[in-house]
Amino acid sequence: MFPLSLTTGYAVLALNCMNGPEEEPSQVASIAASMGLPGPFLSKIVNRLGTQGLVRTRRGRKGGVVLTRLPEEITLEQIVFAVEGEGWDKACFLGLRSCAIPEPEEHCPIHEFWVEEIGRFKTKMASITLADLGCFDPRTTLANLDSGKKGCPESCDNCH
Repeated sequence: MFPLSLTTGYAVLALNCMNGPEEEPSQVASIAASMGLPGPFLSKIVNRLGTQGLVRTRRGRKGGVVLTRLPEEITLEQIVFAVEGEGWDKACFLGLRSCAIPEPEEHCPIHEFWVEEIGRFKTKMASITLADLGCFDPRTTLANLDSGKKGCPESCDNCH
């Protein structure tokens, strides 16, 4: 169990439906509809991603949102930091406030284990790119797992 929110999962899904920096922008409303999310909620996620430099918005009739880099250049670690913010990895596994990672005054019985696990998790996240994650729709991925189909939202142009 790691302290990541569902919002991070939505960010990964949305980023996989966006085009690269030199391609046509995608509409946030279209991405939200394909994911079954409210547009304003996804807009907040996209705003966070933009603040951290992962996406860029374009105004105008042919406006929308694009990745600032190729999917191979965006890591899961960068996405998690953009969405979760600084300190997401500092929480105690047991939820104790007195057990703050990395140097608590009083720590829980599994503090050392948790520090090591978070370190391994962060190292792995730094090695996984957006391209590695692929595009999937959590509503259909499990159903399609055995059939070998990609479980992308139908309107996600990057997957079809």
